[in-house]
This record gives sequence, structure tokens and C-alpha cells, in this order.
Amino acid sequence: MKKYMMLMVFLLMSTLLTGCASSQQAKEDKPADQVNHKPNGGENVPNNNAEKDDQVISQPYVAQADMVITRALAAKMIALANFDKSIIQTSDREIDFEDTNPDHWFDKYINMVVVNQWMLGSNKQFHPLRPLNNEEMDTLSKRFNLSLETLGITYEDKKSPVDYKDFLTFYEALCAANNDDGGVASRRLMVFATPANSADLSAWHMATNYGKYSFEGLALDSFMDKEIEVMLRGNEIIAVKGVTLQMPKLTNAYIERIKDNKAMVFMGGIGRELTINHDDYKDVEQVIGDLIIDKGHITGILLKENRLSDKVLLISGTHVTFENEGTYEITKDAKFYSDMDGVQWKSRNNIIVGYESADFVIDEKGRVCSAIIRKKVKMANIRVLISTLGFKSKYHQEVRLTGTTDYVVTYGTQQKECKAGEEINIDGTYFDNQDRISIETKNQGKLTINSIKRGYGDMFMPSYRGRMEISKTDEGYLIVNELPVEEYLYAVVPSEMPSSYGLEASKTQAVCARSYAYSQFYSNRFCSYGAHVIDSVSSQVYNNIPENETSIQAVKATHKEGLTYNGNVISANFFSTSCGFTANSGDVWAHYSTKEFPASSPQYLRSKPQYTQGTTYTNLADEETFRKFIKDDSLNSFDKAFGYYRWSVELTREHIEASINANIGKRYKVQPKLIKTLDNNEIFRSRPIESIGTLKDIGIYKRGQGGNITEMIIEGTAGIIKVSTEYNVRLLVTPVSHRQGIDSVPVKLHTGKETTVKNLMPSAFYTMDKVYDKEGHLVKILFTGGGNGHGVGMSQNGVKGMVDLGNDYKQVLEHYYEGTVVKEIY
Repeated sequence: MKKYMMLMVFLLMSTLLTGCASSQQAKEDKPADQVNHKPNGGENVPNNNAEKDDQVISQPYVAQADMVITRALAAKMIALANFDKSIIQTSDREIDFEDTNPDHWFDKYINMVVVNQWMLGSNKQFHPLRPLNNEEMDTLSKRFNLSLETLGITYEDKKSPVDYKDFLTFYEALCAANNDDGGVASRRLMVFATPANSADLSAWHMATNYGKYSFEGLALDSFMDKEIEVMLRGNEIIAVKGVTLQMPKLTNAYIERIKDNKAMVFMGGIGRELTINHDDYKDVEQVIGDLIIDKGHITGILLKENRLSDKVLLISGTHVTFENEGTYEITKDAKFYSDMDGVQWKSRNNIIVGYESADFVIDEKGRVCSAIIRKKVKMANIRVLISTLGFKSKYHQEVRLTGTTDYVVTYGTQQKECKAGEEINIDGTYFDNQDRISIETKNQGKLTINSIKRGYGDMFMPSYRGRMEISKTDEGYLIVNELPVEEYLYAVVPSEMPSSYGLEASKTQAVCARSYAYSQFYSNRFCSYGAHVIDSVSSQVYNNIPENETSIQAVKATHKEGLTYNGNVISANFFSTSCGFTANSGDVWAHYSTKEFPASSPQYLRSKPQYTQGTTYTNLADEETFRKFIKDDSLNSFDKAFGYYRWSVELTREHIEASINANIGKRYKVQPKLIKTLDNNEIFRSRPIESIGTLKDIGIYKRGQGGNITEMIIEGTAGIIKVSTEYNVRLLVTPVSHRQGIDSVPVKLHTGKETTVKNLMPSAFYTMDKVYDKEGHLVKILFTGGGNGHGVGMSQNGVKGMVDLGNDYKQVLEHYYEGTVVKEIY
């Protein structure tokens, strides 16, 4: 047995060393604070377990002799029990072992466990490929306050390699102790392809019936065409718990063709040619089917050739509603494809609601089991989800409406004719035989929803162009307004930009709003509600201010125009008010993938002055230069007439301390790399922190080119912390009160008014003037700043200033988004 184990360790080491050179890190989409214990989906697949219709699930078994827990694999498992992979990948490398380097797949995991002192090395060695022994597992359990004895784990020789099953028992207990913070789940997958049989897969990646997963450090080729139960976090497989089916059914596979006893099958993003070992088949192309595969041979085929195509009104993880065909259940193992440009693996979000673009495959039980996207949708109409009063919810408990002209309510096969001004109350009687009704006016009238109000102070009952769809759910009624994109913009532009700023300002907003709508339309993120966008700030505000002559004229004058860069439509960033300088995007947000900060900035989102006369400032990164700038009254800034152009607020030490301690632990969990603690070697390291203790001092460490604070130093009795990004800076030090019974502190605007902010400091463009007592203890700080918002891209109030100076909308856009081109985008 020992000889066999040594042979397996040798083979595993060979696999690890040959695989790590070409290993590619898998990208993660979910931020750490959104991960949970629910089964996680693979790439572009609904987050549900596959149905096992007509299958008998055997008890999982583990061939323990084939499973070796090396120290590298243990490091991976421990790291992923505590952090999302994206955080692990982007954490600062601190280790300097001689037997690992950044090219090895395990290096990042070793770095994470060593930094957190969960595992250690010695004499410049970590010994990543040595099997973890029982003594080391016992040490790990104690570091996480777990008892092996309580878990029923015993061993005779502390230096012997850990038993695979024992380590899984310990690991599952660790994940359970982490609660939702662990993010580790179990799932059953069928292994369809690995790099061993597909050149289209990079090292440590495999295709399954739920998409692509990575499996760094594991040997999974022996599980080909089998269903296995795994532990995973996101798309990273952590461990194999066992084989659940030797010959599983591969459901709803895309079969490109069957001919001459061979089938080209597409699953999980990978195509694979399989032989058919019987004669009971027919030549077909581009069909969906269920397959039984045994050792690379198809032993059974069930083709699913019943299809329908119709306009999709809503598509969720459980059902799809068609305009004419009604509502169909979607199977839990449904697969989505596109064959517009070769076969591609897709998700339900790629099926744009409001259009007919896909063939839906219906199984023998009358359920949708697959869909094939056949054509790209060209944007024309947009579907808007209408919120309740105050934009508080998507679900309405009451719906009352009327029309400015006669209108028709269609429910099932029935229609109700209503007169202009006649109010109807939508109740359950309209949904006796269906869960959705539609309402349309005659003669291009508008529908007014009397059960909600809009405007600042809830001043009016909003009226809408287009048609309304109302669906009944357990939570309440959903209201979707479908109308042409251009007409939608009529009521977006005044809601986002005051019409009093003039026609050119409204044209500017129209182009930006159209660009944003274009991006949101194709992201289709509200498809579960039957919409492309929502009418609140979660998309862009719609009909909170009614359309008017100026907004309509602005939209018509810029018909179909959007903002492009290198030929691509951009979702242009904008904010409320500048301080007279904008910021580089890379000085505000960390890189979306690497999380590096500061990051690079595209040409159209770079810092630049926002004034025409006064002292020339080119770089406000220097502290004294910025202080001089923020107090310079000679600048003829585009934003100077607005209150937030300059502001001030005075906060006590106790107020600031409470704000920091209320938020710093949460912000560390979101992105540890942006919250660092000074260690004994006077190096800032990413370390867990829940509180700074008592605030002793605070200071500005770095500014961006535009003057915004990029890094701040906070000194407390629990340590010295460096905080990065403007959002963290604005959230941790804010006028908002985090002390019970104490009100938030109002911000004084340079126009003489005072205002109370909701969450953040108005901007990160500010200086600090600190007051200390006789003993040198911090007492309070006066913050003097400028601007409102993140400071990247276009200042909406600055647009007003530019227009007043005679600039037209294209000149304004060229100023704020350098290098962009305004042109028709659809």
C-alpha cells in the first residue's frame, strides 16, 4: 500500500509540474460579498442543479488511493474556504519561498494561507508537493477552532499523509463554520472534456454539462463522461467528493450533426466528436438531444425536435412567457446556445426580451429544455420596469390607471374597452386564466398610473407612452412599459438633466442616455422581470420629471446618436458637479479584473481642467498645489454657480471614529487589497480588520492627477491603516452619523445653503484642517472640498456652464470625453 501511495504521489507531482506552466487563471465575476452557499453555476448557465429524470443516483464513492492532499492542494482548499478566487488572485504577493513562484498554479493559494498564518513554511521552503500529514491537519483544525476528535477523525501516525476522506470531513466542517462567508458549495457535474481530449481547453479547465470550470491541482481525466459530486467556489472546483453516476445522461446537448456513426456534440462551450455504437440513429443536423455516453461512445440518443418561436415577454430561471404561446416551465437542466457565428454556449440573459430571436426546444413533458439563438436583435423598442412610489420596490400592491384617450385592456381572449379618463383598478379578476394582461391606448394617447406619484415631493401622477404589461406574482404586480427607445428618452432626459439648462444641454444628455440605454438593452439584466431597464437610478431615471418640448426636441435632434470610442458604444460616466477638475478613472476605481489601484485610464476618461480663466493647474496630485487650487476664487469654472462647487463640513474625532469602525470591516471583506495595515516591518499589508480602536490621527497619503484623494492613512489604537479608492475614502469618513441618537452633520455649500448627505462625503476632492488639544490629541477636522460625485467623465452641472459659454452638444461631449465620436448607433 505504501509503495502504491508513493507511486500516486509521484504521478500527482508530475501532473502538477507539467500543468502549472501553461495554467491560466480563471476570471471571477462575482464580488466576494455576493457569494453564498447555494450551488454555483458554471460559465453562462442558470444556477440550478440538473434534473435527474429517469436516472437512479448511486451513492457517491471515493477511490481514496487516487486522492492525495498535498500541501499545495490543502493551501488552495483553505484559501477558498475563506476568500473568493478573484481576491486570492489579486492579493499582493508576500511570500519568498524557493520552491514556488508566480508561474505555479498553487503560488497564489500559498501566499494567501501564509499571509493569514493558517499554514507556514520553514527554511525558505513550503514543500507544496509533499502530502499533508496528520499533524499538520491537526494544527490547521486548531487554528480554526475545530476539534478533530469531535469530528470523529482519529489517526495513529501523526507524520503519515492525511486520509482523503478525513480531510474532506474537516474541510466541510470548516466551510460550515464560515457560514455564508465561505461561499463553498457542493454540486454534481458531468465531466465532458478536459485538456486531455480537447485542444480548445487551457490547462486546468474542463467543460461540463453546466459550463466551464477550472480545477487547479486536481487530476480529473479519469472521471471523463462520469457524473461526479464536487465541492466548488464560483467556477473553481476544490475537491471531488465522489462519483455519483458511471453513465449519466447528458441532457439537452447541441448535436451539430450525426453522420456515419459519428456525432459532433457541443456542450459546456466545447465541441467533441463521439462514435455511436449502435445502428438505431438517423442523420440529423443542429438538433437538441439527450445522450448516454460510455467510454467515449454514445450508447443511447433521444432527439428533441419539437420547437416553437415567439416574442419573449419574460425569461427567468424557472419559466418563459411568450406573447402568443403563453407561459412555459423551464427545466432545471435547460441549456442555451447560439448558432449565429458557429455554435456558442450562452445563458438565458442572452435572449433579449420583447423580441423573437430564438427557437425554444420543448421536451416530452411540454417544458422548455433548451433554446437556440438564431439572430441578433436590433434595438427598436425598450421595456422599462416601473417602480412603486419613491422607487422603493418593483412590486406594486395596488395598480390604478387611466388613459388620456380611449384605451383597451386585453386579458386572455377577452378585451375591455375603456373611455378616456375612466379609471380602472387592476385586481385578481383580470388574472383568472392568465398571469399577464396588456393595456394600450388608442390614437397614440398615454396611460396614467394613478396609484403612484413622481417628482420631487411626489408632485404628479406619471403618464406613459406605449403599452403597459401587468403581471401578477406572489410578491405583487409587476408593471412593464414597452415603447420606442426614442420616446423612452423623452422622459429620461428631463429626469437626468434639468430642461432649464437649455436645448444643447438636453441634447448632450440625450446622447449619453441613448448610449447607456443601448448598453443596458443588450445586457438584458432585468429579463427576469420582463424588462431591459428599470425607471430608477439602478438604470437611469425615467419619467420622474415629465417629458417636455425641450426634451422631445433634444431627442429628435440627436436621433439614434450615441457616444463611441474606437467604433464601440461606451456607457459614459457622469456625475453631478465638478470642483473645477475631473479625475482619471484609474485614480477612482480599481482595475475591474486585476483589482490593481491606481489603474490605467482610457483616453476619454482622463483628468482635465474644467475652467476657462484663472491660474493654470495641470496636475493636482501635490498636496500644496491642491490646497491652493481648492481655495482659488479666481477660477472661472463651468460649475462655479452651483452649491457643491465648494463645500465644507466640520466633524469631531468621535464622529469620524464611529464612521470608520462601522464600515472598515465590511469594506475589507469586499476587497482586502484596498484596506491595508502597517506591519512590524513598516510595510502596508492586506490584513483582516474589524476596528481601528480609538482614532488617533488621519492624513492624506496620495492624490490623483485631478486632486481627488486616492489613498488615506488612518491611525488608531489598533493599528495604522491605509485606505484606497475614492469610494472607501468617502464612505469611511462621512458626515453621516453612526452614533445612536446623534444626527448627521450638515454640509455647508458655498452658496450659503446647508444640506444633509445620505451615505458618502460629497466628493474625495478636499483638504483637512485638524484641531488638536494641548496634549496633542485630535479633537476635530474641518474638511474643505469641492464637487459632488466621483468626478470621472462629464459634470452635469458643468454642461450648463459650457452651454452658457456658447458650446453646442458635440463640443461639450468632445470636451468631457476626449477622443470619442458621436454617431448613429442603431
